[in-house]
Amino acid sequence: LLLAEVYEGAPARYPGLVAVGSDPEVEDAVAVTGLSSEALFHHGWAATPPPCGNCSAGREWGCVGCPNITADGALTFNLSADAVGVATLSFTLTRVDRLRPANRVALPLQLDIVVLPVNRPPSAVLPGALTLAQGCGAV
Repeated sequence: LLLAEVYEGAPARYPGLVAVGSDPEVEDAVAVTGLSSEALFHHGWAATPPPCGNCSAGREWGCVGCPNITADGALTFNLSADAVGVATLSFTLTRVDRLRPANRVALPLQLDIVVLPVNRPPSAVLPGALTLAQGCGAV
């Protein structure tokens, strides 16, 4: 997944990353198993640990924007401000035959999330107006 323009602070959602639940005779599941770096993703206060394996689990301050794959197969995440770099998301797709539960297939996969720099125009925040009094300097 190559990203050149994603607004930081706004959740990103990419539906249809994986197809799950399309066959009534099988049970599909997807589970995130790891993330190579959380530096690209938004950190903040969270009531519960994020879903990925190594994203600050057990702490209240953590990676609240870490990538996740939802039950319907959508990839979701929230980038940090000015994020640039690569993070590898590891996940496992599992399919179990409902009629023959011993028929189980688990497929470990990886997805590189590449965030490219964005050329932004310069900006500045100016302080309030200055009042000059003759002979006294700035007031």
